[in-house]
Amino acid sequence: MTSYTHWRLETDDQGFTWAWFDHADTSTNVLSSEALAEFGTIIEELHGDPPRGLVIASAKPTGFIAGADIKEFTRIKERA
Repeated sequence: MTSYTHWRLETDDQGFTWAWFDHADTSTNVLSSEALAEFGTIIEELHGDPPRGLVIASAKPTGFIAGADIKEFTRIKERA
């Protein structure tokens, strides 16, 4: 499987794939465009060889997802 910056994939002996969300360089998981793009790539990869099931979990002890990465909003230059 591919290596990701914000996700770690493991497949257990029962055929379930675990997608561990661990946003790099943050103490709390936040949704960023890069993390979402990587997740899209993961889904495409799994579509070609589907697991028995997919579990999405946090690798951070502080919780699953705190929200969006609001710093990305400051970089928006166009309305579209």
